[in-house]
Amino acid sequence: MTCFGIFTAFLLYKPFYLSLQILNLLNSFVKRGPNRILLDKMIYLIYDWSYNRGYIDMFYSISLTKGIRGLIELTHFFDRQVIDGITNGVGITVFLGESVKYLGEVASRFIYYCIYFMY
Repeated sequence: MTCFGIFTAFLLYKPFYLSLQILNLLNSFVKRGPNRILLDKMIYLIYDWSYNRGYIDMFYSISLTKGIRGLIELTHFFDRQVIDGITNGVGITVFLGESVKYLGEVASRFIYYCIYFMY
C-alpha cells in the first residue's frame, strides 16, 4: 500500500527532467497522443480524489452533520411546541380554575352579605 502511494505521488509530482531521461525511459511518458490524454484524465481524477481525501469529509458533512442537525431541530420543535405546550396549557388551566374558584367564593360571600344586610 505504501509503495502504491509513493508511486502515485511520483506520477503526480514528478519533475520532467530526471536522471531517467538519460535512459530514454521518461520520453514515452511525456509524449502526447490519445493515450496520454486518457492518462492525464486518469491522473487528474486520482489527484482530485486524493486531494479531497476520497470525499470522506463531504460524505461526513452531508450524512452525519446535516442529518444530526435535522434530527436535533425536529426534536427541539417537538419539545418546544408539543411538550411545553401541554405543560403550559395545564398550568394556565389550573391557574384560571383556581382564580375562578376564588372569585366564585368572593362573589357568593358578597351576595350572601348583601342579602343578609338588606333584610
